[in-house]
Amino acid sequence: MKSDYAVLEHIDHISGHSINVFENISSGFKNSYHYHPEFEMTLITKSSGTRFVGTHIDHFNEGDFILLGSQIAHAWRSFECDQNHVSEAYVCQFKPLIMDVLEVLPEADKIHYLLTKSAYALKFSLSPVEYQRVVDFYQQLICANGIQRFQLLLSFLTFVSELEYKPILKFSFVKNNGFYTRIQKVLDYMFLNYTQIVRLEDVARVVSLSEGAFSRFFSKEMGRSFSKYLLELRLNHAVNLLQETDWPIFQIAECSGFTNLANFNRQFKRFYKRSPRQYRLQMRELSQLN
Repeated sequence: MKSDYAVLEHIDHISGHSINVFENISSGFKNSYHYHPEFEMTLITKSSGTRFVGTHIDHFNEGDFILLGSQIAHAWRSFECDQNHVSEAYVCQFKPLIMDVLEVLPEADKIHYLLTKSAYALKFSLSPVEYQRVVDFYQQLICANGIQRFQLLLSFLTFVSELEYKPILKFSFVKNNGFYTRIQKVLDYMFLNYTQIVRLEDVARVVSLSEGAFSRFFSKEMGRSFSKYLLELRLNHAVNLLQETDWPIFQIAECSGFTNLANFNRQFKRFYKRSPRQYRLQMRELSQLN
């Protein structure tokens, strides 16, 4: 049975290692929405799809480089998940105990600050040269063992601390003893179900509130109404499908949670000032120019 919330993932570390590094090669990223105590750095080297991080949903492409703080729920989902499609990424996961070490080392102030900021999830902008440096660090880490791997991680994090980045989240979600805050519980449910029928009363029940109390709570926490946020999730998903697939518009509308094509076209045009068809054509023209 599918969980309505993010799942706690237990990461198995090889004996003698606190740092887990690997290259993920699969027929498409389709992991569940999950979280874990470890920090995580992920570099997408081949794939595109939808990235879920905390409260945020966005498109990802090759070159997407993200640093996640401890306990941030996340998932990467490729648009194509079949035997003819290959998705590739490098992943580095390391235990939060590293903060205790860095805290007493003034030489590591920049790394400590970077990892503290990662509670908001960080997205890095990489030049072609920086992208290759990041790939090189991952490959060296995979081959390293023992203290050499830890030394390389510190060098990697020092390099990353100098890169340009932006926080993905407006506020952090730190779980206390594994329990969600109310708003995170709501967002977990929405991220897992927004392409289906989502009723206000069902989501309110998740946090044991009446519909009226839930509507006030959600608007206060998120700065917009429940219905508007749900609409944004669905439209963002539709935008990704328009860019990455050749599916007909009606199919994209259905797969994004819209039960009425006319309503989808109207809402899309209101948000993006053009029709879905016009948007797709403009994106393809821009892609050809690049």
